[in-house]
Amino acid sequence: MTAQTPIRLDTLGALADYGYSLIAHCRGCGRHADLDVAALVERVGPQFPYTARRLPIACSACGGRDVGVLVAAPGRGGPLSRAS
Repeated sequence: MTAQTPIRLDTLGALADYGYSLIAHCRGCGRHADLDVAALVERVGPQFPYTARRLPIACSACGGRDVGVLVAAPGRGGPLSRAS
């Protein structure tokens, strides 16, 4: 068995490059929505460290800014990890 090289998924650009997606969860009203990673990369740049900084997004239902983000692996339905 060959060893696999780990990948770093600490920026929006890396998520986009490897086909990962983001799911937003509003802590105010409970709404969930898939985020457009490519649009976020265009807006804040590929080097934006989504794990260390809050994404500049607001809930489209209630306007709240207390939005958590889940990372979903490519081809999988469930979240991989949490980021705020």
